[in-house]
Amino acid sequence: MLRNSIISFVVLAGVLLVSLWYVYANYHQEIYDWLGVRVQYTMFISEVFFSVTVADEPAEWRRGLSNTAPLVDQTGMLFVFDTSDRYGMWMKDMRYALDMIWIDENFTVVHIEENVTPDTYPTTFSSPVPARFVLEVPAFTVESFKIQVGQQASIPVDVLPDDLQPI
Repeated sequence: MLRNSIISFVVLAGVLLVSLWYVYANYHQEIYDWLGVRVQYTMFISEVFFSVTVADEPAEWRRGLSNTAPLVDQTGMLFVFDTSDRYGMWMKDMRYALDMIWIDENFTVVHIEENVTPDTYPTTFSSPVPARFVLEVPAFTVESFKIQVGQQASIPVDVLPDDLQPI
């Protein structure tokens, strides 16, 4: 009797674990969205790493980092756009200053705005040349890590638009 109970428990636990793995593997983004958890990705500019959340949909682009707690060092939000353009960024409902880094589809830093403060709203900041990505990081990050126009960025394949995916 005890042996049958143990076998039943092990089989049931195994089925439960496989079911949970399947749900997570296929629906993890929906689960994170429902829980309000943002997936973190690691990207680099030159040799400097950043842990970033990704904004890749219009609602996320509009909301950005508005009304969020200040970022900690080497964190940020990476805006991923469908096409290259001169995207404008603003400081609506921001509580802290940012550095903004525009990156083109060749993963080259093409423009930087440093120490953009909340009181600059409604001014819009944009790159003079088309960019595909914008990275927002805490103010003075660019200065601290000596990030410059022309440096190369490494962006995780998981967040790249389809047309930039490696073959």
